[in-house]
Amino acid sequence: MLAHRLSYAIHVGSVATDEHVLHTCDVRACVNPKHLYRGTHDDNMSDKVARNRVPRGEMHHAAKYTNAIILALKNDLDSGKTCAEVANQYGMTRHYVNRIARGEIWPSVRGSRTVEELRCGGDLVAHRHGDDDDGHRHDPA
Repeated sequence: MLAHRLSYAIHVGSVATDEHVLHTCDVRACVNPKHLYRGTHDDNMSDKVARNRVPRGEMHHAAKYTNAIILALKNDLDSGKTCAEVANQYGMTRHYVNRIARGEIWPSVRGSRTVEELRCGGDLVAHRHGDDDDGHRHDPA
C-alpha cells in the first residue's frame, strides 16, 4: 500500500480499492491527512489537467519534435510559407502542420502571431468538412 493511502486510512477512514487518494498540495510524497482526499480515477485526471501537471510539448513522452523545431515551423508559416512547403521541409504531413497552425496541437509553443492571425502562406487554416490532407474538397456522400 502506498504511504499516502495508508495515512488516509489510518487518520480519516478506509479507502475502497477502486478509489484514489488525491493530494490538495500537489506533493506526491506528502502523507499529511489534511492534504489528502478520496476521489475517482476521473477526479484524479481532471485535477491533473486543472493544475497543469500534464506534460506538454517536448516534455510529453510521445513527442517526436522539440519545442525549437515547432517554433521554427511556426515562424516559417508566419513568414509566408505554405503548409505544404513547411510539411515537406520538416517531413510532416500537411494535415499535421495545419493542426499546429490552428493551435490544436503544440499550443504551448508560441509563434510570433496568434492562431487567429496565422495562415499557412495564404492557405486558410480552418479545416472545412470534407477537406483531405492535401486541401482538396470532397463532398460528403
